[in-house]
Amino acid sequence: MELELEGIIKKIRETFGIVTDEITNNDYLFYTSSSKSGDENSFKTGDLVTFKLKENNRGDFDATKVVLKKRAKKTTKQKKNKYFFEDKNDAAIGLNFIKEKLNKQLEKSERLKEPDLIETEINNIINIIDDLLTGSSPNIVDITISDLNDSKKDSIEHSRGDKDYWLYNFNIEEFAQKIIEIGKNEVKKGKKYDFTFTWHQWKDKNKQIFSAGYEKGYFNYSFIDKGETEQTHVYDQPPPDTKWNIFKVEQKNNVFYIGSAPVNEIAQSSYVPSLPPKMEIKETASRIISSNKKPNEWQREVDTNRVRKIQQFIEESDNIIANTPMIFVNDPSAIEIVGKELRIDYSKFLKKQTDGEFEGKFIDRKKRINKDLAGNVIFDDYRPLWLIDGQHRIKGIHRSEEQQNISVPIIIFPNDFGSKATAKVFAEINTLQKKLNPLHELFMQHRFSIDHINPKRKFRDYINNSYIKATNSGWSRDWEHSRANHLSYEIAALLAETGVLKNKIQFLTQNGNSKNILISADQWVNYSRDWFYSKCYKYKSEEIRFYIDTPLITELKLSQREVFYYEIKNYFEAWVETCNHEGWKDIGHTNKWIDGAKGKGLIQKKSHFIILLELYNLTRILALNFKMENKLKGRIDKKCFLEVLKVFKWVDWSDKDLLNTYGGGGEKGRRSLEAWMADALINGVESSYEEIHKTNPEDNKSKPGKGICSYLETPTIELKSPNKWPTKKEPVIFESCRPFNARSESSWSVFDQNDNLIQEGKSSVSKNLAPMNASFKLKYLKEMEKLKKLKIQVEWKNAHTRTGKNYFEITKPL
Repeated sequence: MELELEGIIKKIRETFGIVTDEITNNDYLFYTSSSKSGDENSFKTGDLVTFKLKENNRGDFDATKVVLKKRAKKTTKQKKNKYFFEDKNDAAIGLNFIKEKLNKQLEKSERLKEPDLIETEINNIINIIDDLLTGSSPNIVDITISDLNDSKKDSIEHSRGDKDYWLYNFNIEEFAQKIIEIGKNEVKKGKKYDFTFTWHQWKDKNKQIFSAGYEKGYFNYSFIDKGETEQTHVYDQPPPDTKWNIFKVEQKNNVFYIGSAPVNEIAQSSYVPSLPPKMEIKETASRIISSNKKPNEWQREVDTNRVRKIQQFIEESDNIIANTPMIFVNDPSAIEIVGKELRIDYSKFLKKQTDGEFEGKFIDRKKRINKDLAGNVIFDDYRPLWLIDGQHRIKGIHRSEEQQNISVPIIIFPNDFGSKATAKVFAEINTLQKKLNPLHELFMQHRFSIDHINPKRKFRDYINNSYIKATNSGWSRDWEHSRANHLSYEIAALLAETGVLKNKIQFLTQNGNSKNILISADQWVNYSRDWFYSKCYKYKSEEIRFYIDTPLITELKLSQREVFYYEIKNYFEAWVETCNHEGWKDIGHTNKWIDGAKGKGLIQKKSHFIILLELYNLTRILALNFKMENKLKGRIDKKCFLEVLKVFKWVDWSDKDLLNTYGGGGEKGRRSLEAWMADALINGVESSYEEIHKTNPEDNKSKPGKGICSYLETPTIELKSPNKWPTKKEPVIFESCRPFNARSESSWSVFDQNDNLIQEGKSSVSKNLAPMNASFKLKYLKEMEKLKKLKIQVEWKNAHTRTGKNYFEITKPL
């Protein structure tokens, strides 16, 4: 026996309506043709009805057998302001949503600016909400919705028991603006939390139904399913052709069009080729390696808050939107451009349904039964146009039942312009204006070979343009930068697909922010691109023999990317094997490279994993030397890297002293650890666990590969110039050799005989090389004419606050 429910008519249109269950507050769609009332079309908003539920193909329920029980009382129609509740059910849902959001912000309030003030404001608002929902009468049960929506206020005081209490004591505009302002507060540091708030944001948690669209008599209704962002449009039959007036533009042998069109016609004939909300790293990597995979998915996700803000903006009087959306004709079978007119034939793309929920109706997109591997809902979208740019404007205006037929200017790219070329136009506009998320920007730059003013982000097409051709055309340097960036990004994708770095490089925000991630793709490119630009894999020739010492015959047919990937993969595999050797068990230790989120050592932290990229060039040089000394042929294999990396065999990356010395997110610790590691590689001698860790800071000072937490030794300082006192023409030159395990920059200070600082400077040596001399020029100063002695101090640093210092005194000649 079917259960009969009672509900209130929330919305009613010519062929359908929405009824709200009074007990659960759930909304259900019903078609008036399925109602048993003898006067279906006379349903009014607010009517009390009975109905039953019928399961649909979307996995939820529709209302059926809707029968009028009691007419709604006539109420004065309220003018819709920017902030309003549609009805009491909407108010209850909205107020509970706001309360939940504010409570989440309250949990993080100690990390906000002026936490005491914000806590007070939040608690005041929550008290108002609780009073409205569950407080003593009058509350939401026995007031009208106009009491909340009406901004009417006067100087008359109303007691709590007065039925007009909320009418005169609640200002919805002030209420909403306070919540919006509170949501703008961000935590001072650490993880970012989204506290931003947009009115009616709570509606996105449930199915939304819209009744306006192109064209009345053909269009039935549209809806957005729970958790989705795109409208599905339902038609009784295909509407007449849409016709837009357009004007042809020719630019550099390319043709496109400009014109204007009503927003609802744009929205109902176009969709956004966006990336899915969630993507596995492996899936993202495969799209990077093969740019032809999923060519219809590259746009950014829809920001529903931004869409709502635009809807509110356009519904306010006098506001206009003049920005120009960009549209691409993806399916020319439904689009015809004749002279100065573009025609859209809806009969060519709308699909008539022969069964299920929409039986006998026409729809423009359909949900598949199965989700993808990441759990995303999959839709087949039949609309012929791509909305390339301006998606938030179009979607925001289209949600407005009153304003969605306004016209906006548009740019139209015909099908023969090409989908890649159109996407490239979008990417160039947004990357040059820095509107995209950095990871999405990088993805677009690589996929569409986009140029950039920043050399680290140049991604011109170097594959289809030889170095000679680029040189003759005057962009050889850009070609080299582009090659470096493409190779760096693609090899990161190859490494993330399989092996020890599988799923450990983040390419898009859709990949999530798992604790297993070691580095983001933009950081990877920043720190590894020099391998391909100026270091071990810099461009030499198209021939493979220039990149492999004594190559095997089978290797001569490989691509450069295959050669480089093979060696870099071996490097990281060798790192993991070095960290996880069997010897740890003999001294009661566990592995030092953890393939999981917990227990990772310092070298696997996002802040310090970068060091492995910084040291690759040096490690490869040493591995190549070992290979040549042992007369090995072919690419550098894992054994060669293992031989070089043995100097780190007994480093405990989870050691507390090591973490305390080098930990944190600053440059000081990371650069100091890099210096110790580089000197250990250069020295090439495997030290014991005791020599590396079981020493106090006074022992093994400046010993390469030893004393990882030790102080620096006293550095040398020598006078190198023949003159011993600075003159106007000749400075005095000093040199100091960088101590092992010191960073590459030295600091110099000059004091007079009273220890007053009179001059200072800095001098650097090349990093990741054997210790070299840094020089300092003591320049003449007028006050030196009255001095008799000068003390010159040199200071080298590692991660300790106690530094390596030395002095040299000079006396003014008589």
